Amino acid sequence: MSHDRRLAVRPARTAPRERPLAPPGPRRVRPPLGRALRPYLLVAPTVLGGALLLGYPLVRNLLISFQQYGMGELIRGGAGFVGFRNYRTVLADPEFREVVRRTLWWTLVNVTLIMVIGTLVALMMQRLGRRMRFLVTSGLVLAWASPVIATTTVFQWLFASRLGVVDWVLVRLGFASFEGYS
Repeated sequence: MSHDRRLAVRPARTAPRERPLAPPGPRRVRPPLGRALRPYLLVAPTVLGGALLLGYPLVRNLLISFQQYGMGELIRGGAGFVGFRNYRTVLADPEFREVVRRTLWWTLVNVTLIMVIGTLVALMMQRLGRRMRFLVTSGLVLAWASPVIATTTVFQWLFASRLGVVDWVLVRLGFASFEGYS
């Protein structure tokens, strides 16, 4: 058997098959430099304006925080440099710690409530019919889009003690004890 292996004809080694040349496809042409920069040049004024609108007040406030500002300096100018004294004064004040604690607590409660209520509203909206979902969505968008001052004015009008709409509706529905109260 081993003899048969030696006598077996082996295929001749041939050069690897070359792929047939494919016709050249569309060649990628690099756009000229001006055309490649066009999107960045179009966005540049907005980015620059945003940087100035956000950056200038930030830098100005940082500089003011190292100066002694009172009413006189606001009117006359010429505030003196005091270094970190303003920061030491604020950080040493016990009221500052209380305000920071209250702010952190408010932020924690506020974010938690927003997440919980938002999730509950989303779950509720999944179960609503098409028309009701449209109404709820419209109300949410209107509430989101209304400026704070306009919203405050409307709520003051709605809940005014004597002439408010809510007071008027409650009295008309038979809740006479609500007259003059909201």
